[in-house]
Amino acid sequence: MATTVRKRRATTIRASGLPEDALEAIHRAEKRSGKGAVLRGDQLPRCNHIPTGSFILDLALLGGFPQSFPTMAYGKESTGKSTLLLKGLAQYQKKNPDRIVGLIDSEGLYDPDWGAKLGVDTTRMLVTQPETGEEAVDFFEDWLQIPSMGVVLIDSIPGCIPMQILQKSAEDDTMAQLPRLMGKLCQKWIGTGNAEKRKGHFVTPWMVNQYRMKVGFVLGSPYTLPGGRQINHIPTTKIKLALAKTVMGKDSMGIDVPEYDEQLFKLEKTKHGASIKEGAWQLILNPDNEAGLEQGAYDNVHQIMTYGKKMGFITGGGSSWKCLTKETNSTKFGRLSEISEFLQEHEEERDTLARSIISHQREMKGLNALPPDGYLTSHIGRLVKLKEVS
Repeated sequence: MATTVRKRRATTIRASGLPEDALEAIHRAEKRSGKGAVLRGDQLPRCNHIPTGSFILDLALLGGFPQSFPTMAYGKESTGKSTLLLKGLAQYQKKNPDRIVGLIDSEGLYDPDWGAKLGVDTTRMLVTQPETGEEAVDFFEDWLQIPSMGVVLIDSIPGCIPMQILQKSAEDDTMAQLPRLMGKLCQKWIGTGNAEKRKGHFVTPWMVNQYRMKVGFVLGSPYTLPGGRQINHIPTTKIKLALAKTVMGKDSMGIDVPEYDEQLFKLEKTKHGASIKEGAWQLILNPDNEAGLEQGAYDNVHQIMTYGKKMGFITGGGSSWKCLTKETNSTKFGRLSEISEFLQEHEEERDTLARSIISHQREMKGLNALPPDGYLTSHIGRLVKLKEVS
């Protein structure tokens, strides 16, 4: 009997590649803290990505927002922060039809009609407009633990007003109340988020922050981000947004209206690899725009074609061009503009080309290709279906 146990233990050690004392430590940890408390490094799921809706930002992030890691979008007012993350919610719902998303609308400004225009399925979305910042933190902790929850968006950090500020007079001193509350939110994410990951539930927190002006500054930038240091350190991805310009156009009645906003982004922080650090996109505002895009859409075709040519997916010259997608692999185009029109009209082919460009960029950076939708990839290359681990 003892010989059989020793043989079985020796087989386990050879299979795991770990020494016996390390396996015993793992066994003790699982008895104390539950299965999955300690894993070998190559057993951790590799970071998957959630598309942002913007090709150029997906390219910069090598796939999109990192799944199960915090992301913050910040900048001045009216720079497209909420729009970007709402479009991210729509992309997540599109890729994961069996899951829901949550919006903690601490500012109370969410417009469901605009959300629907951006592609959000409001029937698979929980929304709360908390009265206090403490209530927002409680909702955040509770929603992280919903098994079907995929993404929780807090819009915004400055809108989470601590109860002590609301209860006191405007004359009373309430310094540092918001940073203290945001410190608790970060601690809730670290504790609850790690516990959910151990269960196989990879929920993703997103947050919006807005610049405020410093009081009595002399040197340096006059801007500061509310919420203290910890809320700005905890995100693994921070995206700074700015408005470059608003281009005017005409609607169907010939009235001057905004055609599109040109919005700039800069990756101030990313721990998951990056290909480009800054760029721009166009947010369509005019329903009667020349490109025929829906209001609230990003115009991605021009950038897809630019990088498609750089990376060899669009080749040719003069009156002979080819575009490497499923449908056009053997089709020749007489003009480059014909490829642009084709991609504008065929969403699936456009998405295929965009994904191919991003995968090529990942390979150039020494990273693995993106896993299929609905899967995570372990470091040993094993595909793990999200439905099986959630």
